[in-house]
Amino acid sequence: MGSLFFLSFLLHLVTMKNIALLVITLFISTCAFSQREKEFQVRASYGLAGYATLSETKFTAFGFEVSDSDTSGAATQHFNLDLRYDFTNRITAGIDLKLGSYIYDPEEDNRGKSNSFVVVGISGEFNLMSREKSRLFLGLGLHRSDLELRERDTNAGVVSEAVATYRGRGIKLNLGYSKFFGNSPIGFNVSLGYDSHNFDLEDYTIDNNPFFANYEGTLQVRGLDFSMGLVFRIRP
Repeated sequence: MGSLFFLSFLLHLVTMKNIALLVITLFISTCAFSQREKEFQVRASYGLAGYATLSETKFTAFGFEVSDSDTSGAATQHFNLDLRYDFTNRITAGIDLKLGSYIYDPEEDNRGKSNSFVVVGISGEFNLMSREKSRLFLGLGLHRSDLELRERDTNAGVVSEAVATYRGRGIKLNLGYSKFFGNSPIGFNVSLGYDSHNFDLEDYTIDNNPFFANYEGTLQVRGLDFSMGLVFRIRP
């Protein structure tokens, strides 16, 4: 996994304390509710994220245990597809789907490396501002993640491939804003928030052969996630 090379500074510029203060300020200054029709929303967006990571591995052989840990940073790019339904003017909930990959550092040798991840979750949102043409909302979500890392290596003309598969769960907390174009059902949506994943190593193979049965690994990621895209609403 490559280190973060252009987004890591976000982790230092924006903290959870900053986000909390921003939410409180926006709530006080823009809290407004008006009666409107219920709607179903489809949101499609592209996003970037920057994470601090902690990777730990443990291997036991002949009664001896060898462990290793590494702290680093990582950046991702991803596509989001979110479905939402208005239960009330204030409460919205639905399903999230995220498809993406980690971005490798161009200053490192990443030949033969590839990865992909899939995140599926549920989210609830509280509308701090709920108007006909604009929404400001605070969201909380729970998700399950699947991550696959591949690395090919050629030695004396022989190609070998190692594959690590991780699976885990996590939470996200985000602040979002939607704005519709006039009376059109189409608008834009932006979101910034905290995102976390706790992965466990499920499988590690070399050329489709299990590495060692007593090889264990975990991966923790914590960071900021930003996305921007379009939102389409459907009303009964």
